[in-house]
Amino acid sequence: MHTDRSRSPHGHFHGGGIAMMQSFPAINSSSSVEGGFNQLPIPPSGFPSVVPPTMCTVPTFGGAPALATTQAQAFVAPLSTATMEQQQQQQQQHQQQMQMQMQMQMQMQMQTQTQMQMQMQTQMQVVPGQSFQPFGMQQSSYPAKSPSAQHVDDSMSEKLKQLQETVRLQRAVENKEGYLQPTLGHMIEGSDCTYCVVDRNPLGVGVFSVVYACTDGNKKLVALKVVRKQDHFRKYAEKEVAMLQHVKELEDKDVEGSRQVLMLREHFIFKAGPDEEYLCMAFDKLQDNLRVLGKQPLDKVILYSKQLFLALRFLHDGVGIVHCDIKPDNLLLRLDGRGVKLCDFGTARPSIELQNLDELQPLFYRAPEVFIGASRGRKIDVWSAGCTIYELVVGRVLFRACNNHREVLEHIMQLRGPIPQSVREQGRLTKSYFNNQGFLPEKGGHVELTSFKKKHMHAELAPHVDFGKVQRVTAQEQAKLQLSRLIGRTTVVGAALKRSGGLSDGEKKLKLLAEAVEQCMDIDPATRATAASCCENNVFKDIGLPPDLDVQEASKDPPTAT
Repeated sequence: MHTDRSRSPHGHFHGGGIAMMQSFPAINSSSSVEGGFNQLPIPPSGFPSVVPPTMCTVPTFGGAPALATTQAQAFVAPLSTATMEQQQQQQQQHQQQMQMQMQMQMQMQMQTQTQMQMQMQTQMQVVPGQSFQPFGMQQSSYPAKSPSAQHVDDSMSEKLKQLQETVRLQRAVENKEGYLQPTLGHMIEGSDCTYCVVDRNPLGVGVFSVVYACTDGNKKLVALKVVRKQDHFRKYAEKEVAMLQHVKELEDKDVEGSRQVLMLREHFIFKAGPDEEYLCMAFDKLQDNLRVLGKQPLDKVILYSKQLFLALRFLHDGVGIVHCDIKPDNLLLRLDGRGVKLCDFGTARPSIELQNLDELQPLFYRAPEVFIGASRGRKIDVWSAGCTIYELVVGRVLFRACNNHREVLEHIMQLRGPIPQSVREQGRLTKSYFNNQGFLPEKGGHVELTSFKKKHMHAELAPHVDFGKVQRVTAQEQAKLQLSRLIGRTTVVGAALKRSGGLSDGEKKLKLLAEAVEQCMDIDPATRATAASCCENNVFKDIGLPPDLDVQEASKDPPTAT
């Protein structure tokens, strides 16, 4: 099943594979006003309760101050031990200051009027090639705006247009506008062939697009992703198409790794009507994503993990990009269930483009260096892969109990130890999370960094692992083993295992897999494993890859249009 991007409790937009993660452009409500502000000093406390009218603080446009007057708010003078004579002197000084300020404002107003008169005279002059018209007979009875004022108006107009576009887009999202809604048997003309919709119910619906099951000209099943027709969605979809084309062009650089990536078959524009154009992307149709399938047996986890690292090796070393969205949602199961393919390149980009982006990666799969704004690269994908492997073994999101960035980062350090000083010193946002005394949690005082201790991932995985057939013990014996790990006692089954020669095959594999997860989730990016080194881990050495699988054929002839 292919699902598209949608908001999820797992820390970001999610959906099985062929989707994008983008956000609406933020509209800056503030605007710069040339000319600044004319400000008058506020009288200090201790002056009489009634003061004369004062000039308001008002913005100036084009160098001409907009003048206004108001009654100053009355305030009661606080009790003081000063003598009456001192108070009278203060009153006189204050009145003198106010008079001087009024005189300055009058002078500025007269200068402004003089400038406007000069502008009016300039506009009344005859321009070569044009006939003279008195000022009062021109189309506008107002003087032309100064360049600075015109710049302000243009800027405000542009911001207003952006705000209106954002509101319109948000309403379209809320009203679910812009989706293609084909009927059963609907024919969609592509570049290479014509696609026929075989199920009116979509495989997945997300914010940016909808995915339908279709057949191609050879009656092979494909997943056709149709982007919403609004220009905003199409603009970001075109970036994903460009990235997918780049990935496909370089697939020969790492054949073994590229086989683990869901490749774009073709893309095209489908014209459904005079004003309805949809960007479409065709992919091989696969099964559900691993988020839907949930917890997996140990042998399946090891197989899927190796395929994930091979895909990352191809992207990192062969293509030179970072995926930025590794999670179970973007691992689609093959039709035979013997492997997965990595999909969704809506947020993929070269490492050089990652440095100033603070919202990289889904929250629960985000690398620690991203949180604090430190230098980051392809190893952020490896961190996410470690979180994904944990989830496949245990059956739950690693940091699911956290509600915000700060809590996730605190939980990360509780699990993997404190962030090294060398990494914190690089972070643009380090001061938001740390001070000289330690970490700043969501609640309470600072936490000393020495209180964060690294934990062994084997202890985190062992109580939840599903050994399946590789353990060769009954479910009851497996439960006793898990209990023994929790309470630290030797059970009858544990003693029997020791007498028979130590750890079973399943236990050995779990230990090696836990070591691989620790290498992926090293809190220091400098010593964290790469995707290529993970592929050579001992736990994957004896794991073979399944052969390529042909695209599934439709079980019957395509339905006729209804």
